[in-house]
Amino acid sequence: MSGVAEETKIAGAIRPGLAPFPAFLNFVGAVRNAVFAERDRWFLWLPVLLGTGIGIYFSLTIEPPLWLGLTLAAIAVSRVALERWHERRIAAALALAAVAVGFAAAEVETRLVAAPVLERPIRSMDHSTGQYYLNLHVEDRPGVLAEIAEAFGRNGVSIERVWQEGFGEEATLVFITHRAREGSFQGAVAELRELPSVRAVTSMLRVEGEE
Repeated sequence: MSGVAEETKIAGAIRPGLAPFPAFLNFVGAVRNAVFAERDRWFLWLPVLLGTGIGIYFSLTIEPPLWLGLTLAAIAVSRVALERWHERRIAAALALAAVAVGFAAAEVETRLVAAPVLERPIRSMDHSTGQYYLNLHVEDRPGVLAEIAEAFGRNGVSIERVWQEGFGEEATLVFITHRAREGSFQGAVAELRELPSVRAVTSMLRVEGEE
């Protein structure tokens, strides 16, 4: 009698756990029926599903290999071809295919727009040549022009023209150089900034078409 009682208790304990399963199947069936009832509107979900695939790709923290997206898309599309005669499974196959195609498209597009790697190093601007305009706010006293000319000379920069504008506290010297290397001109400007007679480098410009 005790064995029968135990068996009855076990059965009673298990049976309530199985009760929700038919309800779940009914829910799945209802969803499937609703999906197929909207068959004519499936194409409206295509942008959403493609966007889902794109979103999955951009949410990854590492760059997947290119073959991964293409392989997933090929498998998903093949699955659609296999399931086209199975009405109950075609909707899921189409949805997965759209997500996979979106993922693959995002991966391919990212590779296409990636910045190309230069095969040769970029030439430094220090080696480019040109003429330069330089405006200096200076002390208005004898010997200032000579100090500045020496700084240009030490850096291999030749002066083509120079003139003074203003007097006293407003005195400025304006220079136009002959063609010189960018690095040499910048070296001269750096040295001029350190001269006590130069109060400020007001402006400097590259001159086009002078020589």
